[in-house]
Amino acid sequence: MGQEQEKSVTRSVALDTIRAYNEYLLDVEKVKVAGRRSGSRESHVAMAKNRRAAGVATDLEVLRLQVALENQRVRV
Repeated sequence: MGQEQEKSVTRSVALDTIRAYNEYLLDVEKVKVAGRRSGSRESHVAMAKNRRAAGVATDLEVLRLQVALENQRVRV
């Protein structure tokens, strides 16, 4: 019975290790995606500022995009 319990614990530890590693890999990818999303939102803010300077966008549009960008940064 002792050997079976040892094997069971070994399998459990191995499985927990694999799960933790997979969660780590997923988190790394989530950070990469969030970084790309922030870059995209930065360009949207820049475009909105250019549009506002040209008179075709409102301050509200620029502010909305700036808030979305800052909210995204907080999440990362």
